[in-house]
Amino acid sequence: MLGRLSVSVSLFALLLLVACGSPTAEPQAESQVEFEPTATRAPTLEPTSPPTAEVATQTQVATAAPTETPAAEAASQTEAATADPSEPAPAANQLPFAEEIGFTIVDQLGGVPRAVAVDSEYVYVGFGPRVLVMDASDATNPQLLGQSEPLPGLIRGIEVSEGIAYVAAEWAGLIMIDVSDPSNVQILNDGPNYWSPDEETVRKPWARSVTVIDDSAYLYNMGRTGEWPSLLRFDITDPVQPRLLYTHDLQMNDNVLVDGDLVIIIDNRRIQLRDAADPDKILSETPLTGGSYSSQAAVRDNIVYVVEIGGPNSEGIEQFDLSNPAEPLRLGDRVELELSFFSNHVVTNDEILISAGTSGEFGHCGSSIDFVRLEGDRPQLVNKIDPKDCLIDLAIQDDNLFVTVHGGLQIFDVSNPAEPALVSQFTHPDGFLNAQSLALHDDLAFLLTGEGIVTLDVSQPVPALVGDKLVLEDEGYLGLYTSHDSMVAPVWMGGLYTLDISDPADPQFLRAPEEGEHYGDSDFVTILHDNVMYTTISDGNQDGAAAGVVGVIDLKDPAKPILTAALEIGGWQVLGLTLSGDTLYALSLGETNRIHLFDISDPLEPQPSGVLALPEAASRLAVAGDMLFASCDGYSCQNLHSIDVTDPDSPVVNDSWLLPFSVHEMITGEDGMIFLVTNDDGTWVLDASEPDRLHLSGRLPMAGRLDTSGDMIFAAAGDAGLYVVQVEGK
Repeated sequence: MLGRLSVSVSLFALLLLVACGSPTAEPQAESQVEFEPTATRAPTLEPTSPPTAEVATQTQVATAAPTETPAAEAASQTEAATADPSEPAPAANQLPFAEEIGFTIVDQLGGVPRAVAVDSEYVYVGFGPRVLVMDASDATNPQLLGQSEPLPGLIRGIEVSEGIAYVAAEWAGLIMIDVSDPSNVQILNDGPNYWSPDEETVRKPWARSVTVIDDSAYLYNMGRTGEWPSLLRFDITDPVQPRLLYTHDLQMNDNVLVDGDLVIIIDNRRIQLRDAADPDKILSETPLTGGSYSSQAAVRDNIVYVVEIGGPNSEGIEQFDLSNPAEPLRLGDRVELELSFFSNHVVTNDEILISAGTSGEFGHCGSSIDFVRLEGDRPQLVNKIDPKDCLIDLAIQDDNLFVTVHGGLQIFDVSNPAEPALVSQFTHPDGFLNAQSLALHDDLAFLLTGEGIVTLDVSQPVPALVGDKLVLEDEGYLGLYTSHDSMVAPVWMGGLYTLDISDPADPQFLRAPEEGEHYGDSDFVTILHDNVMYTTISDGNQDGAAAGVVGVIDLKDPAKPILTAALEIGGWQVLGLTLSGDTLYALSLGETNRIHLFDISDPLEPQPSGVLALPEAASRLAVAGDMLFASCDGYSCQNLHSIDVTDPDSPVVNDSWLLPFSVHEMITGEDGMIFLVTNDDGTWVLDASEPDRLHLSGRLPMAGRLDTSGDMIFAAAGDAGLYVVQVEGK
């Protein structure tokens, strides 16, 4: 069986990949297929020990420094009750871990299809954390046969060999699934299979793609902060117990393929062939002539096709015969073709090569699929099509092309590449794909998705859809916030939508943003408290967003919100807001990060209390009892500060800790629990019920926007969909 592992992580490609957000158009509804969801058992998630905190020796992610601010602006910040930032910061301690809390996934719904593979008549699609198996023997009418339980990571790559699906699942690593009976899909090994904190020479898992050749699996691992990507080879003679054979370091812009006994490494300058048994052994190196910014490739029958994008020359293709690895043979000259500039996927069969990709930002994307007929050494571009959705992955078998997009799976008949035809498409059986944010309201959960607002009845362990999706015409929604019978949906720097949810099956818009409204620049700085919303105010310019001002908005009449106050807290930007009881906490960015406390016993007229200058950077806030916690969002900062706010007029830094991960968001739960949502290591639970015994007490292998109700956690986990999780233990 021909193996294929093709990944390029050049900065150019990464920017394009990350920038693409929600689809801008609905997929063409030629043959929509609806499926009934299948029941799954509830897997139990065991707590795991946190990784040892590390100091990065290499910086691979550039962090923009804040723009200098005039001294007059910095001087305007309130100085009352402010700690002296010149004093040394408290010594950072390692935060202890005590295994006290476990989690059971009650259900998982939705998921964006980020990976697709095809084997004979079966198609395997990674919708979020699950593998769905479909019978596509009739490409015009695919049928869902079964699905896996949710894996502990988002699926990025799939390859199937002899009834086993080998899955690259981000931080869950390499996972093996028995798909020999599509109606009874079973997890054989749930990863990661190649890392432990004590093995410094082995990369931490962030699995991106996988190729299977005979008894070996080759895994492309993206690496985490301070690490280069790497190629890992496993002996899979026993798929239940894979054995790591080696780890080979790669460069950030290497595009890697594995074919037979060869590892093929391509960047924008050359093709390098290495021995798959010993990747340190270079067999040959052949220069490319295009001078491109980025190169993608596919290999078939000893021919490698290199698609070159950007650079001083136009886009084009070079071909090489690898029959003699020591001396690859160039097949003709480079052929210039008008290929899409943002191509990041290449697949081929015996007759055609397909180059495709997506680019975009701020929720908009453009995609293109280019069809190239392979005719000797003069390939010809014969057609381009727009899938009308954000393209994610491709697979081809015979005359059928399988394309995953944000809206689901599309199947094309490409028997005539000059006139490819969309023959069927389907979306997730749960009725939605990604889950961006959620708001719990009594026994209901309102879920913000890329397709609109979905209402779920969560009174039972398995949530059930209520009514139809409410389609949203705008983009850039920050989140959903409910109070009484109304809901507020702020738009990034664009004002507020409000809705009547008295009939949850049929929410109705009450108002749309008016011209000149500029509230909020992130969901970290928006809070709805009873009928009052606290959020940032900007001047409408992206560079000046939320310049040290918090707005107080009266929503007693949700159809007519009124801005009643503007709290000038100074600094360059408001980074975080949280509240507890009668106190509002605002974190500002300036020459020194400061926490501003306000008495909101009268919610519409907050009164300033104390101000605290933090000893180190911080950007996120959470509160538990009389303790406020501040952490920073970013790979280079792993601090956690505990602050005693017993006296709101005189807050005091109580202690500082060094976390073994970087925090993206902090969310206050119940009973003194604070959820630390990380950038690349799931969600950790901080037990703050006893301030003098602060410790980590458990971990969820997922990240997202969380809300809690009793012992239940609801997690809007982005492309992984919605999780319903039960807390067990303390």
